[in-house]
Amino acid sequence: MGLFTGRRRKITDKIKASWGGPIEKRRNFDRISRYAAINNDTCFHRLTSQTLSDIDIEDLFACTDRTITGMGQQYLFHKMIHPTNTVDALKEAHVLTGYFS
Repeated sequence: MGLFTGRRRKITDKIKASWGGPIEKRRNFDRISRYAAINNDTCFHRLTSQTLSDIDIEDLFACTDRTITGMGQQYLFHKMIHPTNTVDALKEAHVLTGYFS
């Protein structure tokens, strides 16, 4: 077994072991929400602060967050609070979700 194969196997095993479970890590929502606050030029809607409070966005985000980088967290948060009304974008998201499932 080569070095790359062993490393790949280790990463795969780690992903399988943590799949579907909560990932406990510290999240700085001031930093995570920064991108969403400044990048709303292409969205048709932004969830209101009342809606975000009602759905407990921080807990919801923590349950769905599987990102590794801060930029990934910022992008995921942006996508969560800026829903789309474009059918093509929804179809693409559906295809990608199916692929990663």
